[in-house]
Amino acid sequence: MKKTGNTFLLNSVCLFLLFISTSLFAQVELTARTSKKTLGENQRFRLEYNINNQEADNFKLPNFKNFKVVQGPSQSVSNSYSYVNGKAQSTFSKTYSYILEPIGKGTFTLEPASIEYQGKRIVSNTITINVVDAVDLPKDPNDPNYIASQNIKMVVTISDENPYVGEPIYAEYRLYVNQLAINSFDVDTPPNYEGFWSQVLDNKNPQFKDGKYKGEMWKYAVLHKVVLIPQRNGELTVNPMSADLVVGVPTGRGDFFGNMITRNVSQRLVSDKKIIKVKSLPLEGKPLDFTGAVGDYNYEVNTSRSVFKANESAQIKVKVSGKGNLKLFELPNIVTPKELEVYDPERKEQVTVTTTGLTGSIENAYTVVPQYKGKFKVPATSFSYFNPTDKKYHTITSDEILLDVTEGKDLATSLGADYSNGALKQTVKTTGNDFRYVHTSTTLQPIEKSEFYKTKWFYILLLLPLVILPLGVFASKKQRELSRDISRNKLRKADKLTKKYLASAKKELGNKTTFYSSLEKALHNYLKAKLQVETTDISKDSIAEMLTKKGVSNEAITQFIEVFSACEFARYAPSSDEKMKEDFDKAKQAITELDKNL
Repeated sequence: MKKTGNTFLLNSVCLFLLFISTSLFAQVELTARTSKKTLGENQRFRLEYNINNQEADNFKLPNFKNFKVVQGPSQSVSNSYSYVNGKAQSTFSKTYSYILEPIGKGTFTLEPASIEYQGKRIVSNTITINVVDAVDLPKDPNDPNYIASQNIKMVVTISDENPYVGEPIYAEYRLYVNQLAINSFDVDTPPNYEGFWSQVLDNKNPQFKDGKYKGEMWKYAVLHKVVLIPQRNGELTVNPMSADLVVGVPTGRGDFFGNMITRNVSQRLVSDKKIIKVKSLPLEGKPLDFTGAVGDYNYEVNTSRSVFKANESAQIKVKVSGKGNLKLFELPNIVTPKELEVYDPERKEQVTVTTTGLTGSIENAYTVVPQYKGKFKVPATSFSYFNPTDKKYHTITSDEILLDVTEGKDLATSLGADYSNGALKQTVKTTGNDFRYVHTSTTLQPIEKSEFYKTKWFYILLLLPLVILPLGVFASKKQRELSRDISRNKLRKADKLTKKYLASAKKELGNKTTFYSSLEKALHNYLKAKLQVETTDISKDSIAEMLTKKGVSNEAITQFIEVFSACEFARYAPSSDEKMKEDFDKAKQAITELDKNL
């Protein structure tokens, strides 16, 4: 028995070594295969790479540039041995599997993958995939993909689809599920919202809860929350959001313990695109001091102290509180007597973003230091806003502030000194012969008199009509020709407006709103003059495309578009005098560069 056992062990070892030698000398291959070579744009397919030698390693994928990897890689390994006609054979197989989805229609080639074996690079075969129009997917009630598509939805809800300019709205992206298990999901966050000021709300660890979808009870989870404030009227787009999910679909069968067996199905969901119709703010009843505040606000101006000494400081605080589009409008400025030294205001913001908009307060704190003893008045200011609830403008006027400086240098004033408007006014006094009143009439006579007849100017004026008349006729004819040239007149007018608004922007350095408005108008009028097209309502991408067709260099186009972007950004963010000067110089430089190209 011992001898028999040793013989069996020896035979087994020899057989194993034979299997290994057979495997090592077999040809190493990397094979690619797919479940479909022709499919609809809305279908998916399975791609597998099979390796037949366990010594091969360093597997590298090609670039799936025309496809999206929906699932994978998943790996499986099999190893089998057989003895056929007295010969030992072994089979090894390692498979990498992927689920792919086409990005668009067309004929595409999947480039080969590669492995390394004993220092050599081995590549797979290529596969050609033909993607045609979307097909009608089967609606077999037992088809897991159909079941998943009917019981999982991506929906975007908007609090108000017809708001006013500056009125906050709330957008919520929801995932609705009906009696299915979500095993995993990957959310693509929407891109920037053009035409809106946006703020994403915190949404960590979304949880499912009960809710109604088309009148039926479903489970839903909020995937993305954002507050949007429209910045212009007209139709604006709220972008869709997409998500890739793995859903467990019940198969209708149970396991040994009676639990429902599910099948995992990959799904890609895309929410609808929403069109928001934004209303303009009414012109009727619009106050002159309105700066774009929309919401419900309170306004107050107060001082930290009203009685103090010269060279001591006090703070005058201008504060707006409430809810709406806080941070997107300017606070009123205070006017102080020249005898008070006033520093640039310190801005303080205590703002919270909620589903109803921006809530809290913004404040400008002015530090005031008097130089003289006396009583000084800070005039009342007013703040106007539009309330979308009652669709009316409201104006709040603050109280006057009286500052009583009890100690300090006396301010030399006359008996007629007047502080009625917050600034000192004094009557004019004559002192000796220093100043005299201006005479309103004279009795002057010429010192010398000469005859005009036969002088040089006599002959010049005599012959002048003979020269002016032909020139006038020629100029009149030329003017009529030019007036008929409508296109040229429009270009000249646009060119003049460009220079006008550039000059206006330069004058308004320091006044952010007026400066950037004039600068943007100058850029649009320049494009109108050069491209002979109205660009006010054309996107920056379209403007760049038109300039490219005109042969303008990419560097000049980029520089010009950056100035446009700076003008738009400045509407929502604070800007310093240095930044405005820098943007003005960039605008002039951008126009100069375009002139060289056009």
